[in-house]
Amino acid sequence: MNKNSLSRFTTPIVFLVIFAVLLILPAFIKSPYVLHVSVMVFLNALLAIGWSFIARTGLSSFGHAAYAGIGAYTAVLLVTKLNTPFWLAFVCAGLMAFIIGFLYARITVGLRRIYLAMTTMAVQEILIGVYTNFHTVFGGAGGIAHIPTPQGLSTTTEFYFVSLILMAVVFFILWRLSKSRFGVLTSGLAQSESLEQSVGINTNNIRLTSFVLGATAAGLSGCLLAFFITAINPEMFGMSLSTNTLVYGVIGGLGSVQGAVVGAGVLTVLSQVLYRFGTYTSLIFGALLVITIIFLPGGLAGIPWNKLGRAIFKSKKAGG
Repeated sequence: MNKNSLSRFTTPIVFLVIFAVLLILPAFIKSPYVLHVSVMVFLNALLAIGWSFIARTGLSSFGHAAYAGIGAYTAVLLVTKLNTPFWLAFVCAGLMAFIIGFLYARITVGLRRIYLAMTTMAVQEILIGVYTNFHTVFGGAGGIAHIPTPQGLSTTTEFYFVSLILMAVVFFILWRLSKSRFGVLTSGLAQSESLEQSVGINTNNIRLTSFVLGATAAGLSGCLLAFFITAINPEMFGMSLSTNTLVYGVIGGLGSVQGAVVGAGVLTVLSQVLYRFGTYTSLIFGALLVITIIFLPGGLAGIPWNKLGRAIFKSKKAGG
């Protein structure tokens, strides 16, 4: 078996082992706080996975939280206003994020770099304005509180399993896509779009597909977040969440699906540790982002862990 074949089999095995460990973790950890943080890790990872899949194509989305907000408000309004069953509202949340993401990408697919980044921020601010000013429907600046707990998701443990499984499914789908021919084309766009166009590849369709998949993942994440914390407001889905998502993706590894999960996990836990520092947490995150860009451009996923492991093993062997 050659090195590439071994690598192709190693990642799914590692994925399954980690997934199995996380599945049995609640049996040993009963702390509600630890389970709560774990759910936030999974939801942030889901958001970051979608952002990273978009970033593979070279697109810069600075308003990714907008699609989490679309999913959250869609599901909450369906459940509270129309008495829609939660799981149907959950599907509609992903579908609405898909539709809005498709329409947006269809209109702006020709934009590049800073222009696209500005439009993603503009869409986010427009949606916040809609949520804030249409009080009757969206609850205004105060948002919507006392969101009913869905049947089957009445405890943090139940949310833990649902968010873990959802994150794992989305991760596996997008990871497989990133390793397919489509994944090669998406990463090739960031390197040389003109080269792909010269051989007849429709690069706009590739970007549109990537954006829609990332937006859908964000919509599903926002839906679960809304029902997990039982309250939403416009500022939850503003610049702060978009910036955090970007930081998760860059520190984990720009364009890497695995890196998005690692970055979201590490920084979500770190934010809890640094909670007592208040606003200084943002400064620390910013410093970590700068350090990563300068000294570790491939992010945490870019570290050659296999070489590091062999070096540690050799040093221990030599010491012994």
